[in-house]
Amino acid sequence: MHVGPCMSEHVFDYILDKPIILVKRKDILGQFLSYGIGWTTKKWVCYNEKSKSYNGLEPSQKFYYQREWFDDMAIRLIDIDKRKFNVEKTIWFEDIPKFKVNGKLPLKQNRISNTEKINLLTNSDQFMDWFLEFIERRK
Repeated sequence: MHVGPCMSEHVFDYILDKPIILVKRKDILGQFLSYGIGWTTKKWVCYNEKSKSYNGLEPSQKFYYQREWFDDMAIRLIDIDKRKFNVEKTIWFEDIPKFKVNGKLPLKQNRISNTEKINLLTNSDQFMDWFLEFIERRK
């Protein structure tokens, strides 16, 4: 489940004493960028190994990263940090491809570097200001 303002507190009450597997990302910048690409394309998952698109974006397609998307992701990350879960195990998102597959897993959709993704933003300077401020607040 993806935490955030849309998630009912009843869900958190239900899992409060249950062991969970927490999936987190090391690459927070990549997480923010991926979230904006998802909102731009409305494409959130891909199982097609032959797909050449980057989450629905053409390789040089530019887009405007909206502040509301950024704020929503920031709220989600802050929320997950403040909650007290019964974490049985933490798995890093970046390590998922190393696991043995026992079913069909979604593919990493944004296969270009963070630098390339930032260059797709029409407001990249503004986005980076938001991001650096967010990182500073989390310290």
